[in-house]
Amino acid sequence: MDLILVVTKPFDWSVERQGQTLSRHSSQEAAYKAALDYASALFEEGVRTQVTIKPEPRSFAGVTAD
Repeated sequence: MDLILVVTKPFDWSVERQGQTLSRHSSQEAAYKAALDYASALFEEGVRTQVTIKPEPRSFAGVTAD
């Protein structure tokens, strides 16, 4: 089974597959739609695909985890 990730970045969202960025988006909704579109296209080619959300750690200036 193949895997497509919707990765939350500090200022945008990206759609990734096998370590490569397929697209970047300014909204979460657009990233999810793109990921589902990629998964649908792969399914039509006979590739089973799972779409997963992968949050990346975020840091904010002047704020510590303590």
